[in-house]
Amino acid sequence: MDFCNDYLLTLTGWQRQQVLGQDWFERFLPSGGAQVKEVFKASMANGTIVENNENPILTSRGEQRLMLFNNIILRDGKGQVTGMASLGADITERKRGEFRLKEQNEELRRWHAITLGREERIIELKDEVNKLLTEAGMPPQYASVAADQNFSPQSTGQQTERAGSGWKDFAPEN
Repeated sequence: MDFCNDYLLTLTGWQRQQVLGQDWFERFLPSGGAQVKEVFKASMANGTIVENNENPILTSRGEQRLMLFNNIILRDGKGQVTGMASLGADITERKRGEFRLKEQNEELRRWHAITLGREERIIELKDEVNKLLTEAGMPPQYASVAADQNFSPQSTGQQTERAGSGWKDFAPEN
């Protein structure tokens, strides 16, 4: 390494003198990055390089941080490859957040699949209870079901919120 900015030093906990002149792959990549180093050498020899890539790096404390690197090849006046410059951004927390969101979305999908159609079944059960109570000469327990009979997904051809349902379904009825 010939240069590093303060962002890299702050992120990794290394001092400038511990980094400059060192082999990037051995200092920063997990397990020495031998495989990555070979790919890098071949790319540099061909004069091509991956412009954007995500790689983990190691801090001085041995922690891994996921980085998004933007890379460019450096050339001299004759067009010969002289090196590479990389600008990196720590995306560790962003990736963790994306993972958490993905997990939460999956959980919501599971709950949606489990509860899909349950509202219909609850209304059917309330209606059955009301009919049984009426047959037994007792007043209906669920007044909101009667209002729901006039509006249903089947009558409109759509799945929408039912008229008359909502907070009343959760309040005790007399």
